[in-house]
Amino acid sequence: MAGEEQLVTVCSDGREVFASVRVDVLIQGFHLCLQVNRIFGNDVTAGEHSQNTHLVNVSKTFKAYGKLTAYWYDIDNEDLASLSNTTWGARFTGSGTASDIKIEYTLEFANQVDNANNTTSYHADYWRIDLSAKFDGITVYGGFESLEGDDAVGGQSFRTPLATLHAFNGWADKFLTTPGAGLEDAFIGAKGKVGAWSWNVLYHDFSAQSGPGNFGSEVDVSFSRKFVEKYGLLLKAASFDSGSPSYGDTTKFWVQLTAEF
Repeated sequence: MAGEEQLVTVCSDGREVFASVRVDVLIQGFHLCLQVNRIFGNDVTAGEHSQNTHLVNVSKTFKAYGKLTAYWYDIDNEDLASLSNTTWGARFTGSGTASDIKIEYTLEFANQVDNANNTTSYHADYWRIDLSAKFDGITVYGGFESLEGDDAVGGQSFRTPLATLHAFNGWADKFLTTPGAGLEDAFIGAKGKVGAWSWNVLYHDFSAQSGPGNFGSEVDVSFSRKFVEKYGLLLKAASFDSGSPSYGDTTKFWVQLTAEF
């Protein structure tokens, strides 16, 4: 689904890691979902959820300014009540040039409340800002993301049950679920190409949105390239460093081979 994939990835033209969604009714800008298969697999409770979920997404492009997307996500999770919520929000993306530098930016805000069978009453805000600049074949990018929570009252954090979780908030996957105190992610990175190789380096600083907690920091690095047009190689690493006993240090490595037919 076009729009902010940190919140929902359904029939998306962007990142897709989390799973698949069975779509029973599909109209331009509207999706009805009756089942969600998440990253955890069907052998565990968290893997397959029955849904009565409605997703509405509409966009308008303003020439010389950018694209405005408004969305309304009404999630009724029949198997896990805590993931039932209603979210509305808006996202604006734009771009421009200054001398030979291409600049792109994104602004987004959303509000979420409990819905359907969810027994916890809550409301939480989400906002994000992204900025990037491309020059001489290198893109420097950064941003800030905030998912509201409450360090004093449980169950008040902003939830993203239909998101592609791995691509956001660090590849070490320490924040697949929003902490009770919420999450703030300040990040900066750079990406480009050297010969046949594409590279990406990204740094995150994670902290609680509510209260004084500092969760840690993370460095992510990837290198990828194509071979003989049909084949690809991805080398990827994530290193999360934390002084919090709740999270601990984590280092992960990936080697991925792909083939297109």
